[in-house]
Amino acid sequence: MPYSQESPPWSARAKPGEDGSPDACMTEEVTAALRQHFPSREALLEEARRQTAQQKKRRRRAVAIVALCLPICAVATLLWQDPVWQVETLQTAVGEQQRYTLPDGSLVALNTNSVLRLERRLRTRSLVLEQGEASFTVAADWRPFIVRSGAAWVRDISTEFSVLRYRDRSQVTVLEGAVEVARLESGNGPADRRQMLRARQQLSMPDHALPDAALPGIEEVDLAVSRAWQQGRLVFNGTPLVQVIDEIQRYRAAPVTVADGLGALRLSGVYDIRDMDALLQALPRALPVRLLRHADGRVSIEPVPGRNFAGAASKK
Repeated sequence: MPYSQESPPWSARAKPGEDGSPDACMTEEVTAALRQHFPSREALLEEARRQTAQQKKRRRRAVAIVALCLPICAVATLLWQDPVWQVETLQTAVGEQQRYTLPDGSLVALNTNSVLRLERRLRTRSLVLEQGEASFTVAADWRPFIVRSGAAWVRDISTEFSVLRYRDRSQVTVLEGAVEVARLESGNGPADRRQMLRARQQLSMPDHALPDAALPGIEEVDLAVSRAWQQGRLVFNGTPLVQVIDEIQRYRAAPVTVADGLGALRLSGVYDIRDMDALLQALPRALPVRLLRHADGRVSIEPVPGRNFAGAASKK
């Protein structure tokens, strides 16, 4: 029923404070104040409804602010964590070379028997060289261009560089510009100590940590030799035979072995990267060695009978 049918107006109700108690006196003061501001119950109810509406409006505004902040916080968290949201793998077979253009316009040349993983992230261009060799010509972009290989972390600074994953180390060579190199710590993050590599400089980062967290030394290189594989050539300049065979093995599926005592012999020359058999055939003409070919495709490099190699180890 309507309020006016159940309760008398303020003036008709019993007056508080008639029993003289302190609580009753306080009630009388509150009632008097209410009468002053709200002469009728309808006015009081109207004020209550107004206050309730304002509270609902404030709650809706607070909910809207929270709803707006949540996606902003989520995006900020994603940017800070920089998660991988897509992975693509580029791969070449033994003896194969391929060239790729990345979505950002950067160019990748992938050498023989190589595996390169592209990690699509929000704020970095991230690549992982799992095996083999790759050369990078980096396009300008606001996102850093980062390559990981073994224990090596490489950050591009507007440059062209290559990374070779070789046994238990990663070799970084700068062809143009500069890169920043650091050792990877747990969690795939770079260490605080970093080295700057510039054009014609090379660094080999071992998988194992060096004493006192030292960084490997920097060497000067011949860019013609470093770039030769991209032009289909192998260039040797007084290279130890054991290293020559390692290079041949990258382009040839069947094993090539070298007899003890021959690894220090040195070879010079330019060879076709697509014809490893021709390179092998050239070895006996350049060095005092002979080739033994096996039915399964293996090749053994043996000394020429009766030859003394004591003085041949340093031959150039």
